[in-house]
Amino acid sequence: MQNLWREYGVLTSKCADHPINDPDGLLHFFLESASVVFDAHSAWLVVAHKLDKIPDNDPIGGWRVRKVYDPYMDEASAEIVERWIKEDLYVHDAFTIKNSRLAGSHRVTNARDLLGDLKLEDTRAWELMQAANSCDRIIGVHSLSPKVEIHMGFDRHPSDGIFEKECLELLKEIIDGLGAQSWRIAFSYGLLQGQKTLTKRERETFLHLLTGKPEKEIAESMKVTQKSIHQYVIRVYQKLGIKSRPTLMAKWMSLTLD
Repeated sequence: MQNLWREYGVLTSKCADHPINDPDGLLHFFLESASVVFDAHSAWLVVAHKLDKIPDNDPIGGWRVRKVYDPYMDEASAEIVERWIKEDLYVHDAFTIKNSRLAGSHRVTNARDLLGDLKLEDTRAWELMQAANSCDRIIGVHSLSPKVEIHMGFDRHPSDGIFEKECLELLKEIIDGLGAQSWRIAFSYGLLQGQKTLTKRERETFLHLLTGKPEKEIAESMKVTQKSIHQYVIRVYQKLGIKSRPTLMAKWMSLTLD
């Protein structure tokens, strides 16, 4: 247990040294490093948001996947995830349904414990776990707002056995302390209250803005005209509810929107 916490302490120190204007790079580094701490062979993060208009009889209360991060995802798993999101297959998954009923609070659990009498092998989520050659999974959820949650999970290979109780305790510590990073992830997609969701190109523009690049350089990086980039920038500002880059950077550096 002491080694587990010691390794996590080293990880947090390294994360603190990572550039704050590179959220995707930091997330990738954290997931890869944390998987080593947990002795997991896979780590992933899902950004989930709640629809404004919830379909009738929706099994998961209008919650939908906005983005999946997985530094270990191979081509086969990526195809399954893409199909799951495109066809909303996870909406009818027993594991997802049970997890969605707990929405609104931070939570940490083992996948099998969450299911209770149901078998993990009988859920649709098992298809993804099999593709990743996983036998056990722990999940932590940071409830950022009534409409945005950040889900983080770690999987173990059959040869590594099940997760120990200490791993759940550490994951709870991570989830409880995920505030600033969760806020920045949601902010970068335009998912916070009063914002509008950014398109893929708008978010790409947003990430370039964080680096301090002038619009001309952003246009070169994205291989579009400077005029097009300027329009992207205007839409990013409008959707995020800001008026200038200094305001954008000030909000990004702060821990809250107050």
